[in-house]
Amino acid sequence: CNLPVDSTHPDLDSMLPSWKIMEDVLGGEIKVKAADDEYLPMLAEQDTLEYQRYKTRASFFEATSRTRDALIGFIYRKDPQVKAPGIGNDDDSSPLNPALKAFIADATLTGKSLYDVGKEVCSKVTGFGRYLSIIDWDEEEGQPYVVNYAAEDVINWNHVRRRGKMVLSQLVLHELSPDYIDIGDADKPADIYIRKFYDQWRVWKLNDDGQGGEWASCEVYRKRKNAKGATFENRPDLAGTGAAPGAKVASRTEDFVKVAEYIPIRKGKTLSDIPAVAHTTEGPFVEHVSHPPLLGMALINLSLYRTSADYENALHITGCPTAWFAGFAGKNGEIHLGSTEALVTDEPTAKCGFLALKDDLKAFETAEDRKERRMAALGARMLDAQHSLGRSPEAYATVALRQTGETAVLVGISLSLTQSMTDVLAWALWWCSTLDTPEDAEEFCSYTLNTDFLGTMLDPATATALVATWLQFGMSFDSLFTKLQQGEWLPPDRTIEEEKELIEEGKSVMTPLMDAAGGQQKTPPAGGSTVVAPQRAGEGSDDSAAI
Repeated sequence: CNLPVDSTHPDLDSMLPSWKIMEDVLGGEIKVKAADDEYLPMLAEQDTLEYQRYKTRASFFEATSRTRDALIGFIYRKDPQVKAPGIGNDDDSSPLNPALKAFIADATLTGKSLYDVGKEVCSKVTGFGRYLSIIDWDEEEGQPYVVNYAAEDVINWNHVRRRGKMVLSQLVLHELSPDYIDIGDADKPADIYIRKFYDQWRVWKLNDDGQGGEWASCEVYRKRKNAKGATFENRPDLAGTGAAPGAKVASRTEDFVKVAEYIPIRKGKTLSDIPAVAHTTEGPFVEHVSHPPLLGMALINLSLYRTSADYENALHITGCPTAWFAGFAGKNGEIHLGSTEALVTDEPTAKCGFLALKDDLKAFETAEDRKERRMAALGARMLDAQHSLGRSPEAYATVALRQTGETAVLVGISLSLTQSMTDVLAWALWWCSTLDTPEDAEEFCSYTLNTDFLGTMLDPATATALVATWLQFGMSFDSLFTKLQQGEWLPPDRTIEEEKELIEEGKSVMTPLMDAAGGQQKTPPAGGSTVVAPQRAGEGSDDSAAI
């Protein structure tokens, strides 16, 4: 029977045009211009040469990609806070699992750390609204690893209700693999000096064990040459981001050949779930296929590109003054301009001059300005010069308030990726632990992204007032530490215990704040963990006042 493993989900089909636009716009001017009349239609009666000149004169303002980079910069203005057994927990003295430590250092087995993977995920979701991770175990390396797939390569999926919840029952991923596999279709391996990739489809699915449970399996297919009924040859927009090792041919159908079959095993047992985590703007759910956050801006960016083409074309045609003559007859019908020859005529009404435009191109400039402002309203405040801090008397708080709409979207993305990256870390922890399920692992780990994008640092007067409140027993040291850390007086990765040690050594930024607030530093009791003891005004130095 025919296995249409390259069939695509309807939601994918509806989003492919949007992803194609985002891929080109984020790729910059060269990629947009390579699409020719897809984004810049030919003018009436233009031939190919004239069109190429028309396109070359146009300028593509790479506002969307710069905005995407700025949004990533906002989220990664502070490093993600990673917590797992043995790392990031103040009250956890357990050693870091060697396999988990290796995963954090090299999560992809290609040299990318977990930090790098998180930033890559953030970039893809901000640009396309969707990304996917498979978290598996490598027996040879003795650690978990992650393989990521672009939005257009997650081509099909299905869910069923099991164990009182909806679970992913099928997942089809498109890949490009450099490994040649002989599937008996007369294809030949590439020359060693030629880099060639082969399309393949990885199918994850849950299988019924007949006893009310499921087990996950994975199959890899390749398409035979001249296969009938296959659809992939009409889908050149699928990217192919995954990769898989080659294997011997296992079975054959009319159109597709199953070249590998894999059943993941953990501690002698099969998996009851497909080890996949989706990254979207709406949470870690594969079925969520939403519009890219910057799609509206990308469309206006392309419109601005077309306006630029018309403007530059008009400048080219009308930019140089054109000489005109009435009543002059030159030698052999020629008239020479310049100081070497005089213009002489017997016609008393003869006139001459130059044609030049004055303000006739203002409409183009106005259109460009309007479109740039529309892009700014969709999330690119950094492009709107009149609102730049330092160039306007507008207060910082007013700018922050006006940006609430844009930052609200960014907060949503940050919170969604916090959840999905925590799921990735939980799967990795589950692979190298004795926990029953990945859901159990979520209780012991987290990956928290920043939501403080504006970076409002506490002014010295407010910081001193907070310390004074603490000295007067108005708040706990933990609360003071949190507020100073949020106000960027303390590094985001510093723990309370580390800060207490620095205070004891007189190396903390809190030491001058305490002096300004009238506090005194005291030595903690033997064996105690408290470093600082506030003293009420008028009281002696009784050590019983120590917290």
